[in-house]
Amino acid sequence: MADPLSGKRIAYTHTGTQAEELAQQLVMLGAVPLALPVPNPPLLDEPALKLGLEHREDYAALVFDGATVVQEARATALKLGLTSRDFAGAMMIARNRRTHQALEAWGVDARTVGALPTRARVLVLGGGRKDPFEDLSAAHIDQVPDIRPPLYSAATLTAISQGIDALALIGRHAPHGLSALIDRLPPDVGDVLAAQGVVCVGVDTASAAELYGFDLAELASPPTLPGLIQALARFVTA
Repeated sequence: MADPLSGKRIAYTHTGTQAEELAQQLVMLGAVPLALPVPNPPLLDEPALKLGLEHREDYAALVFDGATVVQEARATALKLGLTSRDFAGAMMIARNRRTHQALEAWGVDARTVGALPTRARVLVLGGGRKDPFEDLSAAHIDQVPDIRPPLYSAATLTAISQGIDALALIGRHAPHGLSALIDRLPPDVGDVLAAQGVVCVGVDTASAAELYGFDLAELASPPTLPGLIQALARFVTA
């Protein structure tokens, strides 16, 4: 009788020895492992982010370039003693649907990119360069750029675009890294990952996954590599 994982394309967050062991086990079971190049947090420079949030009233708008950026801004705001109410007077702009949902989950009003006053000063949170923000009709753009973006190859894009059967998250930072990867992938490729329910090792990873907007498909029990293999098998045969 064939193993339920045979021929299945299993994506997993590639950090640590446990991920390497998972890949070896998947190959032995006939599956096709796909390592995702997820970065460890933080994505943004925290001192620059703190400075931007402290001076939020100096800007006509705050533009959030990704759901991961929202989560880091939210955590940094908490360290500064700021709540969603402290951003009630600010124009909060989301770059896409995932970002908009993350801002709403924070409890702030958000809108998508649109016309701004031509001499507006805007703070862009996230991204690696300013040229994606030419649709902002602002005379001055400040930016808190990515300092640790995910580094992926054309081969990774091709592999993801071919589709996956399951997505495994290993480690408490895995949801953050996966979210950062989705934010920085081309939208059509990122949507392949974002549409997946996730299989998690450990309650902490599962809780973080839900915080980042991922649907929990299966929880490995026990939270071990064999438990993860069993959880993946349950998921692909459900």
